[in-house]
Amino acid sequence: MTKGRWWSIFLATILLGIVLFFPVIVLSFIVVFYDIQEEIANTVSGFIGFLIGPFFGVYGYLLYVRIKEIKEIE
Repeated sequence: MTKGRWWSIFLATILLGIVLFFPVIVLSFIVVFYDIQEEIANTVSGFIGFLIGPFFGVYGYLLYVRIKEIKEIE
C-alpha cells in the first residue's frame, strides 16, 4: 500500500513529530534558562508527552485509512 508513497509518509510523520514535540523542546530551554528543579521539569515534560502520544496513534490510523482509500480508487 505504501509503494511509491514512502517519502511523503515519512516526511509527514517527521513534520508531525516536530510540531507535537515543539512544546517539549521549548520547555527544556525554559528549564535550563530559569534553572527550574529537575523533578518539576520531568513531571511537566512527562505530562506533555502523555498528552501528545494519542495524536500519533490517531494520525497513524487516519493515514492508513487515507492510503487504503487511495488504493481502492486505483
